Amino acid sequence: MTSITFYSHALDRFQIAIRVAAKAVKRKMKVSILTCTDMESNQLSDALWAASDTSFLPNCRSDDQNVALTPIAIDYDAKALRKEGLLINLTNDIPPFFSTFERLIEIVCQEPIVNIPARKRYMHYRDRGYPIQSFSLKK
Repeated sequence: MTSITFYSHALDRFQIAIRVAAKAVKRKMKVSILTCTDMESNQLSDALWAASDTSFLPNCRSDDQNVALTPIAIDYDAKALRKEGLLINLTNDIPPFFSTFERLIEIVCQEPIVNIPARKRYMHYRDRGYPIQSFSLKK
């Protein structure tokens, strides 16, 4: 069964996604990141390539010919993402295929446009018996 982790009170959802993806890549996990738009996918990809001054996080779009060899796949089209490993959901929707992943990460900020749908997703997962962990990033 997919284990689900919610990170709440995120100040920058992309930065938290990058940190989570970096940890997963170190553990040799395949990572898929679901974004809301094509523009967000491109912005996140650029941020992953420039994750720090001394390293980068290899990534590509789901339709790239090298996706099978690349640790991180990014897309705004849920159907295009690979269905294994870790899924980081940066949308306000329940990914229709989340149960094919070992882990699902939900990153939530305090903006009502993000926070309110996240509460509904939490209840959806909880009501179906998925194991959920929650961590507050509030300082």
